[in-house]
Amino acid sequence: WDAYRICHWCSKISCLPFPWGCSPSVSNSCWWDCSLCTRARLAAQVAWVGSERNGTVELRCPTLSGGSTGGFENVTVWPLNVAGLGNQALVSLCKDHCTDA
Repeated sequence: WDAYRICHWCSKISCLPFPWGCSPSVSNSCWWDCSLCTRARLAAQVAWVGSERNGTVELRCPTLSGGSTGGFENVTVWPLNVAGLGNQALVSLCKDHCTDA
């Protein structure tokens, strides 16, 4: 039994919105997120002065080159309330502020 012969593109299924018909723009509609922000080692550094409500996030945004991840670009987001900032919020910041997201 050769799964590749039956479905040669199924190895790329993690990069397609699924289940079929879901909408990536609707929260929790898809089982996973195919954006560059979730696939390409997003990194961030968080700092604040005086209060977490006066925060800064330095995003290390993934960039594309020839259709695949090519490198990174540093983007600063401020002022920002960083209290309780978690992974989902960082992905949202990436989608909002990173050029190739």
